[in-house]
Amino acid sequence: MLDTLPIGEAAALGAAAAWAVSSILWVRIGLHVRATVVSLVKGVLALGMLAAAAWAMAVDFGSLSPLALGFFALSGVLGIGFGDTLYLDSLNRLGPTRSLLVAMLAPPLTILGGWAVLQERVPPLSLLGVAVTVAGVAWVVTRRERPAPSPRVQAEAAAEEAAAAAEPAGADAARRSLWLGLATGGLGAAMQAASLIVNRYGYAQGEADATLTTIVRIAAGVAVLAAALPLLGRPAGAVPVWRLGGRLWGLFVAATLIGTAGGMVLMQVAVDRGHSSGVVQTLLSTSPLFVMPMVALTGERLSLSAVAGALVATAGLGLLFAGL
Repeated sequence: MLDTLPIGEAAALGAAAAWAVSSILWVRIGLHVRATVVSLVKGVLALGMLAAAAWAMAVDFGSLSPLALGFFALSGVLGIGFGDTLYLDSLNRLGPTRSLLVAMLAPPLTILGGWAVLQERVPPLSLLGVAVTVAGVAWVVTRRERPAPSPRVQAEAAAEEAAAAAEPAGADAARRSLWLGLATGGLGAAMQAASLIVNRYGYAQGEADATLTTIVRIAAGVAVLAAALPLLGRPAGAVPVWRLGGRLWGLFVAATLIGTAGGMVLMQVAVDRGHSSGVVQTLLSTSPLFVMPMVALTGERLSLSAVAGALVATAGLGLLFAGL
């Protein structure tokens, strides 16, 4: 199928697949290390990998105009710095399912932004495909089968719910956390949409190497993460990243190479060559579809409803491409 797709759209799907692979690895690493530290360290590590690749390919580091450099740096600040940080906050407050659902606001927000700022037009059939794809991915996110909790865990959860119901202060705190999670998740999705549109503006300034623009974006995002790190606190049980064992460091390097370095370069190709901002953002959001067969291979049970959601999303992709 990929050999029949435009290169930009194929690169976007490739980036989504790369992020799906790396997400499986990050789950294991994230059990041991604070998520914001993972984001910062993987960014620094990816910068080293990409700089070495750019040097080996004789990329001209001075080829970007000052205006293009500014657009790419701003894109990194918005998407990698603020967007990822806000998503992590939403993830901590809402959990993975609800935070991913809120993150699915990014494609429609990007379509609106592309129409308002870049005067991009998405054909009606492709627009229908975007809506069906987003609905299918959201369906998959909410319908993945999870192991039933043990009786002890169920009892503890029931006790916590009863305590929260009996304690108004606890219930108020839970509601505040929910609304804050929805707010940070929605703002994070808006940041991702704005980041992609600014990213397109950078490419509008002239030809630019995808590896070089990725380096600029990650460097700007890492600077924001480094500044925000002291403000985010340290969760209980998290260990310093340098205390990871050799096996976890191997996973760290592999996930960084596949997802952060490889996936981000593919994303830049997609942004540069894709049909429109909204189409690219939609395709970049399909990682959950690629995760499904991977987790199935590890023995995780997938519900029929999740499979149906994947089929709906796939049909949406068909409509999207048919309209281009």
